[in-house]
Amino acid sequence: VHGGTRVSFAELDARSNQLARYLMGQGVKADQVVGVSFERGVTMVEAFIAVMKAGGAFLPLDPGYPADRLRYMLEDSGASLLLTSSDLIDTLPSVEAVNPIAVDELSLDDFAYGILNEEPHPDQLAYV
Repeated sequence: VHGGTRVSFAELDARSNQLARYLMGQGVKADQVVGVSFERGVTMVEAFIAVMKAGGAFLPLDPGYPADRLRYMLEDSGASLLLTSSDLIDTLPSVEAVNPIAVDELSLDDFAYGILNEEPHPDQLAYV
């Protein structure tokens, strides 16, 4: 529960599976760093879980941090994707090798929400 949003564990699992499948289609694989920058809420949690389900490692980025700090974190981590929301995408620093994705503008209906076949290995990075 966050604010007026209530999500069951089953809904959270299904939605994170859909986003994980999208991320895998974008090339996310084991130990790949994916930036995640949202205001606190359900979508942020879905993104963290989806990155790990896709095998990647999430890099939490507080949108309140100064732009130079966020840029440094993205560059230093080697992140290739940045998951965020459409209302934040223009406020985050542009980094040449990082593809920003507004999750709320994605149509994930084409991605199955069932159990993923891939399971992360215990030695893989989870977050940075």
